[in-house]
Amino acid sequence: MHQALVGHHFEQALKIIYARSSYITNIIHAIESVCIPTLAKRHHYLEIGPGEGVITQEISKHFTKTSVVEANAQFVKHFSDRYHVYHQPWDEMHESIQADLILCAHRLYHLEANQWSQSINRLYQSLAPGGIALIVLIAPRGYKHDLYQALNPNYLHADQLYKTLKNLNLEYKSQPNKIVLTTQTYQEMYELCRFMVYKDVLRGDIMQQYTDEEMIEVEKVITRFAKARETARKNFQLVQEEDWIFLTKPLQP
Repeated sequence: MHQALVGHHFEQALKIIYARSSYITNIIHAIESVCIPTLAKRHHYLEIGPGEGVITQEISKHFTKTSVVEANAQFVKHFSDRYHVYHQPWDEMHESIQADLILCAHRLYHLEANQWSQSINRLYQSLAPGGIALIVLIAPRGYKHDLYQALNPNYLHADQLYKTLKNLNLEYKSQPNKIVLTTQTYQEMYELCRFMVYKDVLRGDIMQQYTDEEMIEVEKVITRFAKARETARKNFQLVQEEDWIFLTKPLQP
């Protein structure tokens, strides 16, 4: 029961997200239209948790050098012959990096809230002067937020990042975004919702504290939520509210 995201479950859910939503194209468009034109230099691009590297492949075309931080051995094989790979979690990185653009999309949830300050500070220090980091996180609004909060009232979302950035006195701008994930079958929507819950809300260390009975209740909540996403057209849709946070580093200190 507690092995929720092993092997093919993880990859299958990502394939659904990539194929059935505007997630990828939205981020690529934001980077190419908002970030890249304002960069002081286009030397080094760093992506944290690139997955299968769909975004990486497109954005790397604009830079001389591309590096990825990927802890999942399943995905490292996609990058080893093309980019510089840091095969470790971001919060365990100690290498000195100066990147002109950093993308960190939905990758902070596995950290505790009290670790965000150190992680964001490391990310900022890894920015070259005149650089931008785009951080994408779940926003505390909408049906998906309601599901997450019902399962874990203390789940981490964009509001915690705003508090962290203010405490660190870092300059940023934010932009709300919305993507629609559509599946043709209930089973696909269920797998998608299950993936999101166990990846973003009930990560491994939290699940270990749950009894089997509590995990059964979690599955019931996910099942009800997935079934409720059916539309009049008999397909299934999930609207994901998220925030894009643009963290900038000035050319001069």
